[in-house]
This record gives sequence, C-alpha cells and structure tokens, in this order.
Amino acid sequence: MLESPPGPEVSIEFAANNSLHRTTFAPASVFYRVLSSFIDSCGFIDISTQDYFFTWTNGRGTRSHVEQRLDRCLCTQEWLDAWDVFTVTTLTRDVSIHSPLLINAANAVPRGPISFRFSSAWCHGDQFIPLIQQKISNEGFSEALFQEEIEAKKILEDKLNTQESFLRDKARVR
Repeated sequence: MLESPPGPEVSIEFAANNSLHRTTFAPASVFYRVLSSFIDSCGFIDISTQDYFFTWTNGRGTRSHVEQRLDRCLCTQEWLDAWDVFTVTTLTRDVSIHSPLLINAANAVPRGPISFRFSSAWCHGDQFIPLIQQKISNEGFSEALFQEEIEAKKILEDKLNTQESFLRDKARVR
C-alpha cells in the first residue's frame, strides 16, 4: 500500500449507509511535487509536448470535464545530446481517454567536404574529360569517383552514338 507523501493533508468526512467514514489524502499538488522531485532525483528531463498540452481526459464533456497532463516523455541529458532533433507531439486521441505521444528523434546528415557530383550537361563541353581528371587528381582516387567516371563515359558514349545516328539519318535524307 502506498503511503501519502509528506505535506499538507486534507481530511474528508462523508456518510455512506448511515455510517460515518473518514479518509485522509494529499491534494493533487503534493503528488505533482513528489513526481517532480522523483524525476529530478533520477536525472530525468520532462520533455514538453507540442500541439496539445494535456494527455488525459475523463471524457465527460460536461461541467465536470477534467483534462490533465498524465502521460509524459522522460529522458536523460545524454539522450538529448545524442539527437539533433527531438520532439514529442500529442496526437489526437481516438478511443482511449489517453492521447498518444509521438516521439521523433533524428540526426542531421553529417556535413563534411562536399564530394564531386556529376552533371550530364558537362558532356556537351570540351572540358568534360579534363575536368574529371582534374577532380580525381585533386581529391585522390576513390571507388565513388571511379564509378562516376564510368557513368560519365557511358553517358558521353550514348550522346556520341545519338549524334552519329542523327548525322547518318540526315546524310540519307539529302
């Protein structure tokens, strides 16, 4: 059985079946302070949600309608440091009285030196092959550059074949 946390208590008396009942409980604010203290003592960080703050409702839709933030996303500082982007979004609840939480953690693509990229427009210029050779000599040989060179040569051959075919057809027309 859970004990009441230390703090102010409220005593309530109520009658049921002609007998007097007494109960003592701590108000909700005390429980939230204890929860907050527990989260801090464990080294957790309570991540705020985007969109809608409350995650629970009693579902009544009347004047006694209650909404609270019961569901939470807790993590450590190391977890936050591991991700460039970290968000928690409250989704629309469907059947349950609890709203689902969507956790999104992502890292940006590491930025480094930009590698050589091939453009098929270069096939039309006189400097095509010298440019490829210059890039290889500047950046060194790599498998990726080798594959790009092979691809560029294939594209160039296709363009030359297309041009030869066009010129042959043009010569026949005359």
